[in-house]
Amino acid sequence: MNLFARTPVLAVLVSYNGGPIVAATAEAACCQVDELLIIDNHSQQDSIDVIEGLAATYKNIIVRFNSQNIGLAAALNQGIAYAAEKEFRYILTLDQDSLAQPAMVAELQAACQTDSSIGIASPWMYWIADGKVMGGDPPSQVPYSNWRVWTGGSFSPVDVLVEVGGFPEDFFIDYVDYALCHKVLKAGLKVVVVPSAHMIQRRGELFTATLGGRKLFCSNYSATRRYYIARNGLVLSRQMKSLTSLKEHLSLLAKETVKVSLFEASKGPKLWMTALGILHAAIGRMGPLRRQDRHLS
Repeated sequence: MNLFARTPVLAVLVSYNGGPIVAATAEAACCQVDELLIIDNHSQQDSIDVIEGLAATYKNIIVRFNSQNIGLAAALNQGIAYAAEKEFRYILTLDQDSLAQPAMVAELQAACQTDSSIGIASPWMYWIADGKVMGGDPPSQVPYSNWRVWTGGSFSPVDVLVEVGGFPEDFFIDYVDYALCHKVLKAGLKVVVVPSAHMIQRRGELFTATLGGRKLFCSNYSATRRYYIARNGLVLSRQMKSLTSLKEHLSLLAKETVKVSLFEASKGPKLWMTALGILHAAIGRMGPLRRQDRHLS
């Protein structure tokens, strides 16, 4: 229960061809915040129609349409700049498929107001696989520190995000949240999970498969996403100078490669783009994936 006086909260939702998913996310969040800013990264018309309908229906939803896809990180930074300009105290960042549960924002804000050393507060996450909500109970009933949390549902003081320089735009998409966490931790602040705040998050087109009697979760990300995941995880590990992070990411890539090879569609393009991401991480090529590199994706 939030015992503190409310201060202005801006939610920023970045959309890209999300269609009706964006509507569900916006409707779940806009009733919990003072204003919801939807930043669209040059979606197709059907998604634009959904967003315009939301802005016409809800008085506290405003929209910014980018003329090109500038990437998740750059769009989020637009949101941070808007929050600072309009003097919001806190900002909530949302993926287009982040479903805030009742009282989530109040619980996150209460945690930040209780502890001024918190730079990012994140809800306890559930996810959707095979069309069902899944996920276990949190390991603690009180806020606990973590070294990384997702963008979807992250709640921060605006001045903290301005101070650390926002999200790394050269990452474009994927691992921009983990990179921000690294910046916040380097600034001497905490990244915490608040178990009393809940969110349901989609992770690609998640489905389950069985291998050797074990249940596996397959994200079924696109080939392009496979590129950014492979590249940015390696680059972030180098920036962190963390052998532990590097080992963890290489293990993730190995496991994901097995799942792609055995269970997912479009295996060839996904494996190719994973390999290309590793190569580009090695040579330091960042920013958006170039058109000439998409021939198999």
